[in-house]
Amino acid sequence: MTSTLKVSTLQDPQNSDTALSIDSSGRVEIKQNHTATFNYATSGAWTFTGVPSFAKKITLVTHNLSADTQGDIYVRVTVGGTRVMGTAYKYSEGRLSNGQAVIVNNNAAGTDRIEVNGFNGVANLLNYILNIYEIETNLYAFNTTVSNDTYGTFGVFHHGTITTGGPIDGFDIIASGGNLDSGKARIFWE
Repeated sequence: MTSTLKVSTLQDPQNSDTALSIDSSGRVEIKQNHTATFNYATSGAWTFTGVPSFAKKITLVTHNLSADTQGDIYVRVTVGGTRVMGTAYKYSEGRLSNGQAVIVNNNAAGTDRIEVNGFNGVANLLNYILNIYEIETNLYAFNTTVSNDTYGTFGVFHHGTITTGGPIDGFDIIASGGNLDSGKARIFWE
């Protein structure tokens, strides 16, 4: 082709959904396969799937995530639908609490999950943002921020790496002492 191609939308092969659009300013918006929304699971692990292998940046966001039993909430990535465990997660964690000393946990030797402190109670409404970036094949850097709508004077922060045996394709969120009893989550990827 030797001239200008002008396109406002591209559709999927079945012509049922717009896959990409270009507005009059030249901004491109990818319409499909870049986000998914879920409601909490009432028992067992809350599993998210469908992150494509080409994703180089993945963000998991939760709103009002709560467990029905006192304890922590664990987040694990999945590869091929299987939880990544072992010592794959190497990170530092900081916990802030109004009027108390800052708590720092060092997981530089590796652990089998990213642990979100439950603030020693039930019905704590946690808002969680986990950003994961692929550094090289099967090596990811991540950071998190966690706030608590029930007790606004708490915060948790993580930063570190995750080593996997393949591309991340989802997440499991698990309540350590029982089940999740509220929350929504959304995954974004690029």
